[in-house]
Amino acid sequence: MKTILVVEDDKNQRLWYKQELEREGYNVVTAGDGTDCIKMVDDYLPDIIVMDIVMPKMDGLESMGKF
Repeated sequence: MKTILVVEDDKNQRLWYKQELEREGYNVVTAGDGTDCIKMVDDYLPDIIVMDIVMPKMDGLESMGKF
């Protein structure tokens, strides 16, 4: 099963993405900001990352530059 990491600071949107993607058969893990995303990548090795650009702490562009 493919794993998708969803990075979204809005809790409701994050939950909606998770539910919809799981309904389609994906394993979904979530993070609330770019800092958490970096930790999650190491822990879960996702096949794809769906990321918000504007987030607190570390935005999506900055966090993608860390990989």
